[in-house]
Amino acid sequence: MTNKHIFKLIILLIISNYSSLFSNSEFLDSIPVEPINSHVFGFFIKDYNSYKSNPKLKSPKIFINRKITDNKLNSKFNTNLFALYNGYLSHTDNNGLVVLPRSSEDTNFTILITKEIKPIITPNGNISYWKIDNQDPANFKAFSISKITKNNKSYWEIKSDESFNPDEPISLDTIIISAKPKNIYIPEQVIKTTDNQQLILPTIYLKKDFSSGSNALSILSVKNYYSQIRKIHQPTKYGFASLPVA
Repeated sequence: MTNKHIFKLIILLIISNYSSLFSNSEFLDSIPVEPINSHVFGFFIKDYNSYKSNPKLKSPKIFINRKITDNKLNSKFNTNLFALYNGYLSHTDNNGLVVLPRSSEDTNFTILITKEIKPIITPNGNISYWKIDNQDPANFKAFSISKITKNNKSYWEIKSDESFNPDEPISLDTIIISAKPKNIYIPEQVIKTTDNQQLILPTIYLKKDFSSGSNALSILSVKNYYSQIRKIHQPTKYGFASLPVA
């Protein structure tokens, strides 16, 4: 075996060792991560089957302010789900996490699941507001998510929002999930969470008929009206931290 072949073999072994190291969830859970921008929130997307097999899941785990909450990141998440909020467009990353910048310190959220939104344009060409285009009840579903405290512990309370009026303008601080309501499952429940500034909302589950391709096409008609969120990797003394930027 020549020196050239030996060198290539060594490189392949190094790559293999690093790949196995970073795919090990226990190792990942032990890495300290510097806090990133505190004015963000996020939520995980998972397959509905994972909820059916364990409906009493706690809130998801993520590195926040060098502390870890309660669950593990998904691995190799290959489904694209898009979310709109306060002028920003974001979508799932490789861990199934959607991250958006917070517009305020409020911990009450409305989630609207629909693919049927349209802009109402003013005479001078600006957007006045957004509204639901097709008001068939099958085309939209709203939920309220509120942070509550019981016995000095924090919880998310998730309820179906029956007060949502499709005739009214959609509030800017509504989280719009671009999907058909029948393909999304959000459990109505009370689950534990943390008091960190970087809020992690309850997990959203995708049913088997959810189509990444169809959703990507539907977002094309509105994406030019929103600033798109991307991630940069910022060096820290612990390694690299992912930083969401517009």
